[in-house]
Amino acid sequence: MAAPLNINRLHCFSFLLWQFALFYCCQQIFPIFYNYTPQRECVDGSSNGTKILCELSTEQQCQLLKNCSNVTVEDPPFHSMVEEFDLYCDRAYDATLAATIQFLGVLFGTVTYGHLGDHFGRRPTSFFGIFVGIIAGISTGFAPSWQVFAVMRFICGTSVACILVVFYTYIVELIRPEQRVFMRSFFNWGYARVVFTVVCMLCDHWRSASIATALLASPTLLAIAFLLPETPKWYISKGRFADAKRAAARLKYLSGNEDEGSTGEIHIAHPGKAYTIKDLLANSTIATRTLILCSLWFATSLSAFGSDLNSGNLLGDFYVNQIASAAVTAFAKIFVFLLDTYWTSFDRRKLHQFPQVRPTAISEVFHDNKNCLNSFNFSQVLVIICYSAIMCLQIFVPDSSCDGKSARDWSSVFSNIMTVSVGQFCFIGYRPSGLPLRITCTARLTTWTVRLFGVIGIDVIQAFPGFR
Repeated sequence: MAAPLNINRLHCFSFLLWQFALFYCCQQIFPIFYNYTPQRECVDGSSNGTKILCELSTEQQCQLLKNCSNVTVEDPPFHSMVEEFDLYCDRAYDATLAATIQFLGVLFGTVTYGHLGDHFGRRPTSFFGIFVGIIAGISTGFAPSWQVFAVMRFICGTSVACILVVFYTYIVELIRPEQRVFMRSFFNWGYARVVFTVVCMLCDHWRSASIATALLASPTLLAIAFLLPETPKWYISKGRFADAKRAAARLKYLSGNEDEGSTGEIHIAHPGKAYTIKDLLANSTIATRTLILCSLWFATSLSAFGSDLNSGNLLGDFYVNQIASAAVTAFAKIFVFLLDTYWTSFDRRKLHQFPQVRPTAISEVFHDNKNCLNSFNFSQVLVIICYSAIMCLQIFVPDSSCDGKSARDWSSVFSNIMTVSVGQFCFIGYRPSGLPLRITCTARLTTWTVRLFGVIGIDVIQAFPGFR
């Protein structure tokens, strides 16, 4: 497969750097760990021991424990911030608020770092954002209170945005266009989540895990500082052609001095128009496309974060659940890439539509199931299905343009913060609720219906300014 993709050693190195950067991006699912609520039990003999715990609502459990004189805490698989700062019941909102503040940082960083990357360059902006993120991540491990922790998580969120917007553009400008889907399929979020979970499992405590997971991005930071140059494309966009040629020569050396047509070859071209957020609402046609793109990302993010951030509430082994979900994500992306590459009749639009129907139908069939064991089994099945659907979306929705000014970057901003907040409150207690599943899948079905009847299709998306 390497021959058709024309992969050289620079490309392989770029793929690895992207994977290490994704390790840090898993800070977005760190709330699974630092918000983990250990199960508590009343052992003073006054409670009704015949009641199965998973049949109690969160409010009922809190009331039971409030009236109990002897509360014991299970030995948790991960010692969380909730346990250390006693953020139970009436104070549980504080733990959720810390996660929300973190994603507010993602929102803020997406807008801020996007402009900084355009103005100062991909390399210095990426270095600064990742460096600040590592320092903030380490600092969270020494937070004396949840308030200080939340502030540090906000900064971590901005660095995640820097990676997803600026550093991703940086990497995309270092590789070939035909390698982008390959990179996103084989160097993906699933592997990053497996590594992130293993690190948290080995650390066993939110303080040490905060430090260790922040350091996972160190190889990327060192490579930016001492090895990689600025991209020739950015230099050209600023009219700095001499610098562009020097950067191209450096990249050619890193790639192994390959023949003509290599990464080191540049073409001087007049910079195109720089699109801004105003262009998303330039006219009714563009505004409609923007609205549909936002709804698309809203549904995708609601499904992804709704399942991710609440996966700690699933019954069964805590770490097995996390690794299983991550493995499904990783292999689903590879499977989709292979289908897209070798099955010529495999239509991307159908691939986008069909997976959205499955969770909708299944959730309607099973949402009234009240048995704890069956709910657990259904939850595992639904997580697998949702992840498969999510990967189809994230691989085939057009990437950001190489100039870092794609409308997709702006569209995703406004959906992420809302969907994450919804995800924090959708699944409460120890058994997933049927209502949020139906809300999630209905949102996905709405997007699917709009696309099915031709309001927007792949050809329309590709015609949108800033998309390939």
